[in-house]
Amino acid sequence: MSNFFYISKLAMRLEDGSIKELPYKSASDFSYGSNFTIVGDAYYYYQGAINRKGEELIPVKYIKLDRLLKDYRNIIDVIDNRFVIGEKNGKYGAVDLEEMKKIFEMEYDAEEIVKKISEYNEP
Repeated sequence: MSNFFYISKLAMRLEDGSIKELPYKSASDFSYGSNFTIVGDAYYYYQGAINRKGEELIPVKYIKLDRLLKDYRNIIDVIDNRFVIGEKNGKYGAVDLEEMKKIFEMEYDAEEIVKKISEYNEP
């Protein structure tokens, strides 16, 4: 069953049963127990991500974000609006939104991925 529906605008049914109107034109469903979903503009050209509370995790300004995050089950953190740490099966990876590329595959534990991002971000 879909979490999203249109009355006159895109809306989302929250876990408590309340309805939250969203400022986006399109949204995919939450899949496989993930904690985020991709949302977009009218043509789904520019994309971002929201959590199950309807809170924006990543602003709608990226092209093909869904492809970049396709392997992620959960978004754990977004650092400085640039690095997205994702998780799948207890392992962590990261993408760089500025460069729109995966920088670390999902093969690290939590402490390792934070260290890797810090090292990657050093001048």
